Parts: sequence; structure tokens; C-alpha cells
Amino acid sequence: MKNHKENLKAGLKYLGLSILGSGLVLMGTVILYNATGYLSMDGIHGVLAAGGFFHENINSVVWAFGLITAGVSFKSALFPCHIWLPDAHGTAPSPSSAILSSLVLKAYIIFYIKMLYRVVGFDLVNQASMRTLLNVVLLMGVIAMISGSVFAILQTDIKRMIAYSSVAQVGYIFMGIGLGTPLGVFAAIFHILAHAVTKSGLFLIAGSIIEQTHNRRLDKMDGLGILMPVTMTLFTIGGLSMVGIPLFVGFNSKWNFASAIIDSGNLWVLIALAVSALLNALYYLPIVIRGFFCQAVREDQYRLGEKERPIRDLLPIIALSCLVILFGIASGPVAQFIQNGIANL
Repeated sequence: MKNHKENLKAGLKYLGLSILGSGLVLMGTVILYNATGYLSMDGIHGVLAAGGFFHENINSVVWAFGLITAGVSFKSALFPCHIWLPDAHGTAPSPSSAILSSLVLKAYIIFYIKMLYRVVGFDLVNQASMRTLLNVVLLMGVIAMISGSVFAILQTDIKRMIAYSSVAQVGYIFMGIGLGTPLGVFAAIFHILAHAVTKSGLFLIAGSIIEQTHNRRLDKMDGLGILMPVTMTLFTIGGLSMVGIPLFVGFNSKWNFASAIIDSGNLWVLIALAVSALLNALYYLPIVIRGFFCQAVREDQYRLGEKERPIRDLLPIIALSCLVILFGIASGPVAQFIQNGIANL
């Protein structure tokens, strides 16, 4: 869509690493097929669960899932396999970034959850060397939670900041998967939903800010709440959700992760969860403060709402912001739906 050098580089980087990820997943699938004789998930599970097959062929299973884990890490941008994502988000049109972050990345993660907990199952995945693999996934998730947030703090471009925030949020999801418990998987899937409605709204807001002000730099957004009051209010809702403030869906998500961590006994991960939430606040809240409370731009210089887009153009973002609040105060039906799905695994 944009015939610029940086766009072509980002697209080629995405293509190359995506092909690499697909190749690794295919290699893992081939090993599983050679070991079990099946490509269907139910067929593979039936063989793994039969008799002593799992323990007799544990090396093949671990190699297969090690390759699948590496491939999914590239395709879902798990740190340190995330190097394509900031460039892709930073150069793509904002609606594309919203879809990429909320839907495309999550499809690979859902596939990975099904491979671990439908193909192998909760009982077998916590045995022998598979538990070691889960511990690696847990550690990678924790590292991504912290590293993604640190890199986000260091950014000066609003879209790249939100992109690195996505790296951190993907880390949350893999951390939940790595706990190896039904509650951990529930927290991971719920966060997929929470991140989708929140982050897609933030990317669309970033696009509106860039389009209306022709500015991407975070240090030049002083007084933006005067120029674009509705847009900045919607950004505040998304930012508070990402930090984990009550009444927004991000709080429910972090609560679920905390409960899952305590249930699994990995209490050290609670420290990482708290540090990550603090880091989230360090790069979202300053934008809100700059926008609404900085005196560099005053109402006597600019008219209230001078750069605001028409409300009809903001309706998609308003709808997403309403979902952020709705799922924050009434997430029961969604949580029950996810729990029923996990029970069926």
C-alpha cells in the first residue's frame, strides 16, 4: 500500500521469518506423523494416550513440539523471535496493524494451545521432558513480558510503542500456556480476547492521531487532549486497560493470571507480573498526562476539538472501547464459555 523503502524491508522481513516459522511447524508435524501415523489431532492424541507409547517415544514427541514451539514463536512474535513485528506494525496502515495484532497473531497461539492441550493433553504434557519444554515456554513468556515493556518505554514513535507493547502481551499469553494448568490456559485465552479488543482500538487511535496531526512522536503530543478530546479519552480507556486498572478488561485478565500463577505454585512469576504491570503504566500513563494536563498547549491557543475526527469516523473505536468496559464489568458469560471449551479438551 505504501511504496516506501521501509515498508518493503518490513514486508520482506515478515515474509522471511513467517516462512521460517511455517517450516519449523511443518518439520514438527512431520515428526509427529512419522511417530503416530496420523495428521488429525484426535488421531495423534489417541496414539499418544494409548498404553506406554508416549513414554517410549518421548524423544520424538519432544523434538516435534520443540520445533512447533519455535515455529509458533516466530509467527506469533514471542520475544526474541519478535524482530519483524515492530517494523510491520510501524509501517503498515493502522487498520492492518489492528487486525494483525488482534487476530492474525492469535490464530497461531490458538493452534499451539490445541496442539499442547488437545493433542497431548493436560496429563501427559506435565510429564517427563514435556514439562521441561513447558518450563521453557513459561520462562520465555516472562522474559517477553518484561523485555517488550522495556523496549516500549524506549520508543519515541507511538505505533512502535504500541507494537512493542504487543510483544509484552504475547508474553503474558505464553506465560499462561507455560503454567501447564487449566486455569493458566483459561487466563491465556481470556487475555487473547482482552488484548484483541484493547490493542486493536489503540492502533486505530494511533492512526487517527497520525492522520489528524501528522505527528508520530510521543514527545510532541502535549495538549492533544484539547485538540482531540474524544480520541484521547478513548486512548485513556485503552491505556488504563493495558495497565490493569479495575473496571477495564485488562484488570480481569491480570487477575486471572495472578490466580493461575498461585494455583500452579510458581509464585516467582507473580513478581514478574507486578513488574510488567508497573512498566505498562510507565509508557501509557505519560501519554495521557501529556495529552490532558500539559500546559504547552492551552485552550486560548487552540479551539477544543480542533483536530477531532467526526464521531461517525470514531464509531469503530468507540465500539471497541465499550467492549473493553463491558468485558471488564461483566465478563462472566465469556469466562464461562472459555471454561467450557477447556473442559472439552
